Amino acid sequence: MLETKNNKMTQKVMMMAVLTIGLFFAATSKAQTPQFSDYPAKIEPGTAEKIEARSLSNGIQYSTAELEQALRGGVNFAGQYVLESFGCGLQNCNSSVIIHSRTGWGATPEQLLFTEYGGGELDDKPPLEYKADSRLLIINGNIMSDGFGYGIRYFEWIEGGLKLIKFEKKKPTPSNEETTFKAFLQLFQSAVEKKDKQAVAGLTRFPLEMPPENYSDIEKEDDLIAHFDEIFSNKTAKCLAKETVVFSAPKPKYDIRCPSRLFYHFEKTSTGWKFVKFVDGDVF
Repeated sequence: MLETKNNKMTQKVMMMAVLTIGLFFAATSKAQTPQFSDYPAKIEPGTAEKIEARSLSNGIQYSTAELEQALRGGVNFAGQYVLESFGCGLQNCNSSVIIHSRTGWGATPEQLLFTEYGGGELDDKPPLEYKADSRLLIINGNIMSDGFGYGIRYFEWIEGGLKLIKFEKKKPTPSNEETTFKAFLQLFQSAVEKKDKQAVAGLTRFPLEMPPENYSDIEKEDDLIAHFDEIFSNKTAKCLAKETVVFSAPKPKYDIRCPSRLFYHFEKTSTGWKFVKFVDGDVF
């Protein structure tokens, strides 16, 4: 009887210990999330009205007028700085510049050159989060240059550079381009496998780009139908069904590359995804 009571007491003690440890780690994890108040900065507005153009020498084209307009808007980051973002030419992509409000000198840390945002767990968050009275900068999404992938990055601004404090990995969702291309590819694969020439033609953009050395021009649907067997051999269907699809930036475009050195190129057009180019690597 005494042994049974001791066992029950031991179980209760162990359960309390596990609960305490769990609560401790939960609280510690929450406390470890950087807060703006952890990195205070005294706001000291500057008087610069012009951008030092020579400071922006990373090969990216900036609108000096837009940057100077942002500069006149006043400090919005780390006490003495103006952070301004603009599109980088790709969908859901930003590049940013940090300008010293006193000197007009601009800094372009590599972490801010190409940042992707939107989708996944962070869909409702802004690309960047920052405050005028804090040195903390939060980037939500993906930085193309660092290899960490999709998530939340916490940086501390340290006079001319960004120091990574913490990275929290998050779950992305497939892009709209990826989702719609997969649906298109299933139709294309099925049509090729069935040798449905009319259906394949309907999924092709004309004129179809092809190496001129070994193939006739494919200007219209009738041309593709006439040369169907030259472009789609029996092995092609197997290749299209299993080979790796490679995404090509900057515009929505995918390639399928077969071991037989055949390249099938697909691109998103104004009328949806289309088969746009065929290359025979032994010929081209």
